[in-house]
Amino acid sequence: MNSLANRFEKCVISDPLPKLLFIDGYNSLSKFYDLKENQPPNHWDFLSPYKNIQIFVESANKSGIQLKVFLKADNIAEKEKDTWMTRREQEVKSGRKYPPPKAGYLLLAFFNKCGVDVVFSYEADCVETMAAYANQEEAAILSRDKTFLRFEDRNFQVYEDFMIDRNGFLKLKKNSASMKKNDLLEMKTILMPPPKLLLKNTTSFHLKSIDKKEIFFGCPSPLVKDFNNPYFLVRPLRQAAYSRLGVKEKTEFIILWDNVTKEAFWDVTLVKADNKLDALLDNALEAVEVIFNVSNLKQPLNIDDRSWYNHIFSLYTVVIECCTIFMDESEKNYFEIFQKIPSPVPVSSKSDFIDKNAIVYNDKCKVCGVEFCLNNSEVLYFKKMGMVLPKRCKECLNQKKQAPKFKKPMKKEPELGKNSDDSL
Repeated sequence: MNSLANRFEKCVISDPLPKLLFIDGYNSLSKFYDLKENQPPNHWDFLSPYKNIQIFVESANKSGIQLKVFLKADNIAEKEKDTWMTRREQEVKSGRKYPPPKAGYLLLAFFNKCGVDVVFSYEADCVETMAAYANQEEAAILSRDKTFLRFEDRNFQVYEDFMIDRNGFLKLKKNSASMKKNDLLEMKTILMPPPKLLLKNTTSFHLKSIDKKEIFFGCPSPLVKDFNNPYFLVRPLRQAAYSRLGVKEKTEFIILWDNVTKEAFWDVTLVKADNKLDALLDNALEAVEVIFNVSNLKQPLNIDDRSWYNHIFSLYTVVIECCTIFMDESEKNYFEIFQKIPSPVPVSSKSDFIDKNAIVYNDKCKVCGVEFCLNNSEVLYFKKMGMVLPKRCKECLNQKKQAPKFKKPMKKEPELGKNSDDSL
């Protein structure tokens, strides 16, 4: 089974559970997206991560835990700039884009749909922001980032993992990272008062910011080496956005690929406002066609299905992100527009593109009542064998198989000669 309860290793459970739990959103992406396989998830599949989040939220509610998600707004702090840029260079070189571009917007949509508040840190680093609010609100934190352990005088607990038991209750594992000598020398102070938060419209906030002269664009596509960076190609639309926002110019950093040196490099350009494409800002899907001619793009023979369709996803991403700047609650509108786009992934796609771990069926066990899930490969197996999909969870199925079987006594055959038909 691919239920969330079975996706994590058994862990030491902490008790009692916290009443308020802060989720480090980007650090927890692998909890809800399957990012540990040899290939990235299907970026067009919104159902699987949403279902995983729904199961997680329901278990937290059942356990009496209130959740709040913290995401980092699209700003790069000076002290982390080098690390961030190096990671983007590695993504381009390897062609590995595992989390979907603008994954934070998707997390916001999924968690909001489940009734969970999502906030953005922008005034300080996300770790420092979460620590400050956790200390103030007596909340615990779910994150594998051991930086949280370095805060002096902290009164919050840090958990690194979770699991869901067969009764649907959330169990948490404490962060057991060992502190090294350098960590002890770099202890951190809780910020007081806590840094300010953004609740929405993070991209427009940073584009309009007078203090923010530079803006960085990462690697939204796994095929930057083959088709250039979509952020670079959509620059004229972004210039129209600058013009409408009253921003005269911005220095843009965009990661590109040099086919001669076979290395990633950064294009650094002072980009001035230009309103030539202003009309397209009000129609994202038309803008995608005008800029990328998506409906007529053909998949090259040397590009695998998954990379190709995730690349198409990135073309929509960079345009829709730019257009939703002018909508209130831009993050929600970003997801709503995506939901209107017919997925380009063909129904009869090749087997190597099908996400075998995607949750496609769920039901409640008729024995214990616990919700269980089946993934794509499991459903395909049952159909191939001509079997009805199970009505029991994995645990109850195993118990049924292990139960002693009582054979029905066979009807005793009459002895030879006892019956007139058998007589000689």
